[in-house]
Amino acid sequence: MEISSKKSNFAKQSFIRKNLWQLIILFIIASIFSLPVIVDYAGNPAIPQIGEIAQEDIIAPNEFDVKKPDSVLEAEKRTVLRSVPVILNLDHKIQDSMLTRFENEWVIIGKIIKTQNMTAKSKTDTLLKLLPNLTPQQIEQLMLVKDTGDFGRILKAALRIAYSKGFVSMNPISDEEPPTLFNIKRDGAEKTYPNSMVSNENTILIDIGKYLERQYSNLPDRVNIGLAVAKNFLVPNLIFDMELTRTKRAKALAQIKPTKFHVSKGEKIVGKHEKINPEIHQKLVSLYETLREKSASLNILSKISAAFGTFALSLLIVTLFAIFINTRYTKVWNNLRFFTTIGISIIFVGISAHILRLIGLTNYAIPILFVSAIIVSLGDDWLAFICAITTILLLTVGFRGNATVITSYIFVSAIVSFKARNIHLRNLFYRPVIYATLSGISVVLVLNVFTLTSWAEILRFCAEFGISNIISPFLALSLLPLVEKFSGQVSDFSLMDLSDINSILLRKLAVEAPGTFNHSILVGNTAAAAAEVIGASTIIAKTGGYYHDIGKLIHPQYFDENQTGRNPHDALSPFESYRILSAHPREGVELGTLHNLPKVILDIIEQHHGTSVIEFFYRKARELNPAVVMDEFRYPGPKPNTVESALIMICDTAEAAIRSRKDELPESEKEIRKIIENLIIEKIEDGQFDNAPISIADIQTTIETIIPILRGVHHTRIAREFH
Repeated sequence: MEISSKKSNFAKQSFIRKNLWQLIILFIIASIFSLPVIVDYAGNPAIPQIGEIAQEDIIAPNEFDVKKPDSVLEAEKRTVLRSVPVILNLDHKIQDSMLTRFENEWVIIGKIIKTQNMTAKSKTDTLLKLLPNLTPQQIEQLMLVKDTGDFGRILKAALRIAYSKGFVSMNPISDEEPPTLFNIKRDGAEKTYPNSMVSNENTILIDIGKYLERQYSNLPDRVNIGLAVAKNFLVPNLIFDMELTRTKRAKALAQIKPTKFHVSKGEKIVGKHEKINPEIHQKLVSLYETLREKSASLNILSKISAAFGTFALSLLIVTLFAIFINTRYTKVWNNLRFFTTIGISIIFVGISAHILRLIGLTNYAIPILFVSAIIVSLGDDWLAFICAITTILLLTVGFRGNATVITSYIFVSAIVSFKARNIHLRNLFYRPVIYATLSGISVVLVLNVFTLTSWAEILRFCAEFGISNIISPFLALSLLPLVEKFSGQVSDFSLMDLSDINSILLRKLAVEAPGTFNHSILVGNTAAAAAEVIGASTIIAKTGGYYHDIGKLIHPQYFDENQTGRNPHDALSPFESYRILSAHPREGVELGTLHNLPKVILDIIEQHHGTSVIEFFYRKARELNPAVVMDEFRYPGPKPNTVESALIMICDTAEAAIRSRKDELPESEKEIRKIIENLIIEKIEDGQFDNAPISIADIQTTIETIIPILRGVHHTRIAREFH
């Protein structure tokens, strides 16, 4: 008993270690869809909007204050802030410092101008360092000034006047617009001025310019030079008192009342069938906020219980989903990249639901079809439908979805999942989406009419539902190339693009190896026909057939279908011929990888010969050396491991067999069937289909399907005993 218990614990631990990431993804999904109970918006009643008609009398259950709208409060705050003067202190030290600096530097400037021991360039460079605001042309004009002493005294007087008046920086408060009022403290006295009466860095230059114009009315160049020089010695001396200004602002803001008026308990807010006006809407918003705050403070334990219960239900849903995927879609469960893609698509819907509810939209706007569109493009219809149902159940638990929402989304998910699976062209994808959307809107309309919902609400629900169902699938389609790259899966849309004979590789094959091209097209079409009959993927079979022999592009002349004259194998040993022929699956994979072919097609290229024997050259080698063994002439493999790979092997073998009988093509389908069946039986006995999930009945059905096609195509006779 103890040994059995230990084995059971070990098995559980092993399962958890092996599937840790899958379990983490499922845990994240359950958590995201449980958040609405904690965030507390999924169950909130919808507040009637301005212009709507009230469906019932609304009476205040308790007294509360009606808060002013945020826009009104912000406007009042801006008005108050602009009414509080910005406090400035006149700093005499700045004036003394800058005037002293001007005197000292002007003496140096005067000496430089008058000295004869410096070149003109040296003077210019030195003066530019002292007066960086001047241009080289202004420096040249300054050096022409003879009365530097008088000019300096006039400039100093202009600076003294500017500093005595006082001036402030352009934006004393960097993160705000310019103030309207200033309170200037000057020598112990305070006085308030409007913005227009307080000089700043720009307006003080105008005053200095006017002063210089009075001194040099006939010398405008002297005025311009003086202004340029003065700029070097101007530093605002009205200093912003940040602490005191903010203290006064805080006191002023404290006087603003956040409430507009008071509502008493039992007061009627709005009557049934009355129109909601802005004032009533403000009362309703305040009422619901008050009730929510009261609920939050009184029902903490109940909220914790609800959150835990919601998480438990969500965890149960994802657990059932995991069990289904692990048992019915084991390959999907074990393919972490694909499973993660499914998880991310469901998580995307959950996050979108949070965002949409936060901005005030209803459950009808949630993009459920995103999941169906992504999964049906990469997987199959039932997988897409199960993923959609799981998402709908999670939304129902977490976002309180009602029966109408559930029914309508199940309806559209079923249509997209089962109808879009047969769509192989992107430009036809709109059909099931349009059908699903129109059908879903009909369901929303009818069910809401039965529940006596107002027409305004019904129209809103239909609009949100319709827009969501149109946008979400096409959003999924636009993201599909990225999703394919991440998941490692390939959609039918991409395969359809690849099967276009105008694609780069197929055009190259048609030009450089036309025989192989014709052979490949025939194999692809026959494989697709067989796939349709036995229920395999027709598009994978078709595309895989088109590309299965692209490796022959490396040495096209060594393959009989491309030969028109001398056979190059006649000059080679059987071993060398084997090496060249057996390399084409590997070379095809390398070429396909270079051209970004999806893995499912690369697998077909690699597996389409399995580990079969190249009989023709094996027999030639035996004639030369009876000690040669068959395994030396096998393709490197691996054997086919999908139904589609097996179909390509069957169709490739059958087409080559019929084509190789140049002079003895059987006239009846019975004789053709016998030839093909014998070859396929040899493949079966050789174990070539051991790894592929294809039954003997499927193989027989495939043979019956392709015989009429091959008989119709090969009405002429083509020679060669190998392919």
